[in-house]
Amino acid sequence: MLGFFAILLRRFAAWLALAFMLALSTGARAQFPLEDYQRWQNYNGWRIWVIEFPGIHTFARGELNTVMATEHPSWMRRYVRIGRRTLFYSDDFAADLFRLRNFYRREGFRTAAVTGNVFPNEIRNEVKLKVEVSEGLPLVLESWRMIFGSDSGAGVDSARWSPSLTIKVGKRLALSDLRRSADTLAHKLRIIGHARARVEFEVETDSLRNTARVTFVLYPGHFCRFGATRITGLKQVSEGTARRELAYRKFEPFSPVKLEATRRNLVRLETFTQVNLRPDTASPGDTIPIWIRTEEGARYHVRVGGGYDSEVRTHASAEFSDVNFFGRGRRFTWSGSYAEIRRRTEARLFWPHTPLHATDVTLAPKWELEIKPGFTLETLTATTILSAAPLELVNMSIANEVGRARRTDRDTSVTAPDYAKNYLKSVESFSIGWDTRDHPLVPRKGHFLGMTLAESGLFYRTDLRWWRALFSGRALYPANRLTILAGKAELGVMGPLHEAPQTPIEERFYLGGPTTVRGWRQDHLSPRGSGAERTPTGGDFSFSMTAEVRYNLWGMLSTAVFCDAGNVWERPRLWRPVDLYPSGGLGLLLTTPVGPVRLDYAHQLRVYPYPEKNWAIHLTLGTPF
Repeated sequence: MLGFFAILLRRFAAWLALAFMLALSTGARAQFPLEDYQRWQNYNGWRIWVIEFPGIHTFARGELNTVMATEHPSWMRRYVRIGRRTLFYSDDFAADLFRLRNFYRREGFRTAAVTGNVFPNEIRNEVKLKVEVSEGLPLVLESWRMIFGSDSGAGVDSARWSPSLTIKVGKRLALSDLRRSADTLAHKLRIIGHARARVEFEVETDSLRNTARVTFVLYPGHFCRFGATRITGLKQVSEGTARRELAYRKFEPFSPVKLEATRRNLVRLETFTQVNLRPDTASPGDTIPIWIRTEEGARYHVRVGGGYDSEVRTHASAEFSDVNFFGRGRRFTWSGSYAEIRRRTEARLFWPHTPLHATDVTLAPKWELEIKPGFTLETLTATTILSAAPLELVNMSIANEVGRARRTDRDTSVTAPDYAKNYLKSVESFSIGWDTRDHPLVPRKGHFLGMTLAESGLFYRTDLRWWRALFSGRALYPANRLTILAGKAELGVMGPLHEAPQTPIEERFYLGGPTTVRGWRQDHLSPRGSGAERTPTGGDFSFSMTAEVRYNLWGMLSTAVFCDAGNVWERPRLWRPVDLYPSGGLGLLLTTPVGPVRLDYAHQLRVYPYPEKNWAIHLTLGTPF
């Protein structure tokens, strides 16, 4: 009896919610008769065969699926009856129609109509859902302006701020764009020192013309400065170490940019698992106290791993880290790896904010054995790196690598003097990069521009003298919630110095592999030796570019369609801009807690002059971008 009353109460609550939503639906509307809703109750728990969206033009089907609670069945679940199936529930589907109605209303379609239909298959106990959408005309922004809601001396530069707003005159006006624009204006005000700034907006609509005029009302508040900073949650790390990472000083003009720089500095130490910065805007006065709450993680970390990928083949690795080495946030790391074509062991000491305060120092002694098709190289070196971030999103570094190197040529056509086979290695390099990507492992948007200049024998005399310059650029643009457009280009040039006859084979450019031109095996897109082995010998000029469209299939699984092109020339004067070797293919990317795992198949689109297979499969950890 109690179960019967519970069912009646649930039905009554569902009908009451539907009646309430119908009463609120003005303009845009969701349509289905109550008789249909009663009929839908008979299909609760049935499998969903497919969900169709006839009539949509502005949005993709995947975007509407993210709005609905009813799960869209994947192609695999439809045709292979393995695992959990997506099931139909009338209450969820009825609520989905109102969710879609509200979604269209928020996106500027005030008169959109959403109609739902259920088509059952009595034999297989399956249903097909059809959500018909009549979008109608969107609300178009006619004009917008900014006014002050109170007297303020805030310096508002509407000409420079307007390009960063998401609303555009003559385009569809969505509520989400309005809110983002208001948040952008408030952020602009906070950047120039108004910590308590808030922005509201008013919308005037013309129903006949289906246009709108927007007024942003700015309340900047007083100009503020940084006050006292309190840091909590410190245990092993001293407060002086944490305060050393502050990107601002007391009584400086308030800026959220400096707060974000402080958060990045603290996270970069890798001693904190959580860093939360909160300006106390509720306190009276024009100085804003800053509260920093930290949470420390384990001081010692041990990581082991192994597997197979097409770059180093079978491999195993181990790493030990002390994230607070001798206090003050220094990080000591020892790592080693064993692979078919590379063996390495390295110790690395990272010393943030040396007495120069703005400069970080990294010391890294290393032993490495690299086995290439044309040579075997054994090096025992020590690297010193001075790095700094002089501007936001800009990183610079100066490095020196010095030690001994021994090379054994495996290709009989490679000729080199004796001093080029066992020599003092000394390489000095300068790097600068501008990086706006939103994630270090799997970025979805942003840009990267970088330049690296290197010279051998600048500080320590060596018989092998050469120079090298490498320029690279990457760009990612989200076309919608599920699709990402990505592109990459790299250009490298090098040459011998001080009457050296040629550049060393181990320092030259090579293409081919999972991060460059994927139609070739690792380092096999390269000039070849003249011997019978025809092994890759590298070149002094390299150019490659990549275009890719990535689409999220389901959860952590994405697919990609890509096209790569590139070539390596023995000398820069032999470079020809149209002499490129393209390849195209498909890829799958699975995002895991340890990083993205990617499987790519690529086929060469131009005949290569050397006899080898014209396709390649690459399995690797990481992405080309």
